[in-house]
Amino acid sequence: MLGNQFIKFVGVGGLSTFNHYVLMIALVELFSVDPVIASVFGFTVGAITSYILNYFFTFKCASSHRLAAIKFICVAVLGACGNTLIMHFLIEYAQLLYIFAQVIATGLVLVLNFFASKYWSFA
Repeated sequence: MLGNQFIKFVGVGGLSTFNHYVLMIALVELFSVDPVIASVFGFTVGAITSYILNYFFTFKCASSHRLAAIKFICVAVLGACGNTLIMHFLIEYAQLLYIFAQVIATGLVLVLNFFASKYWSFA
């Protein structure tokens, strides 16, 4: 069961991450938005996609949307804070290109989000 859920979670995360990256890249490249700020907007769109698909598909949550959404928002805010700090550090101090920094940030936040979602948000 855990293996199937993780595979579904990664699939949903892939789609959510795609939405995140497309918006982030568009904001940076087309509108010259700061990459860290663009990442926050992308993360938000990705989080909305993630909530909807994980609620109905990955975890088949029995809790009400109200309860699950509040928990999910708490996890998403922690993930967004971690993502933003990692992006800032990697861009400003490690001098990485924003897209490489985002790939690293995404990987670091993935595992935390899975376990927080499984055992708390959608439990």
